Amino acid sequence: MPTSGAFLQSRGWEAFQQLLGKEVRRIDGTLIIKQEIGLGMHYWYCPRGPLPDGPDGVRAGIRNNDAIFLRFDSVIECHKQIPDSRPDPIRIAPHDVQPRTTIILDLTKSEEQLLQAMHPKTRYNIKVASRRGVTIEIGGAELLETFFSLLRSTTERNIFRAHPKSYYQKMLATRDTDVNIFFALARVDNKPAAMALMIDFNGARTYLHGASDYQLRDAMAPFALHWHLIKDAKKRGLTAYDFWGIAPTDNPSEPLAGVTRFKKGWGGDIVRYPQTTDIVLHPIKYAFYRLVHRLITRR
Repeated sequence: MPTSGAFLQSRGWEAFQQLLGKEVRRIDGTLIIKQEIGLGMHYWYCPRGPLPDGPDGVRAGIRNNDAIFLRFDSVIECHKQIPDSRPDPIRIAPHDVQPRTTIILDLTKSEEQLLQAMHPKTRYNIKVASRRGVTIEIGGAELLETFFSLLRSTTERNIFRAHPKSYYQKMLATRDTDVNIFFALARVDNKPAAMALMIDFNGARTYLHGASDYQLRDAMAPFALHWHLIKDAKKRGLTAYDFWGIAPTDNPSEPLAGVTRFKKGWGGDIVRYPQTTDIVLHPIKYAFYRLVHRLITRR
């Protein structure tokens, strides 16, 4: 099964970071992204990519000693053995950058097998959406305004912040590289009811962002949307469908509890990764950074 988030090492994602104004480099083919943190300090971030061995290898790859640390997300799943030769010194980052827990569907299974693995309520809601006549449209930048309108209402309803519109514009500008980034729109009575921002890379289709109209929730449009995307991915020869992030536990108080219930309803395998980790290159500056970070997050 493909590594969750493998697209983060793609040439398309590299181009996207450059459009965002970030400096990028590759260490033996592995993408790292420069992150400014103020006061003239910065670090490098490696999203789901293999690293050179140890801090010395990192320093050689960065080619200078100005970076305070290198932050990375492991490509090694938690149920696999982690090599003993981990870089030293390392610290667990104050927060995770990418989702540590996700659900991935095996698209080599037949449609019948996928349906059988779903929660009965998910199968039922797919039928409800079909009876309501939900239609699906695939597109690119021409659907951005519709997506952003739905996204605004979703963020206000669930009290979380979204990226600015320019972020999605720049992401869509990289769709013709080694990644395929696109929107999927579900309509009910020709009204936008639900949307998903998807990315295809290296045999996997990943659900990056979603939005929906609460007033049209009874039509179950998100179920029609994802079932269409799953079937379409199979037809295109993709082998995995990554729902990209669920809550780490089943605690109903988890911020992602509702989203997690929806995603778990599709079946699939739960995949877990270790916490985001920092390789410390300048211990004193790193200690200062962590102190400032704690003070800011306590406000």
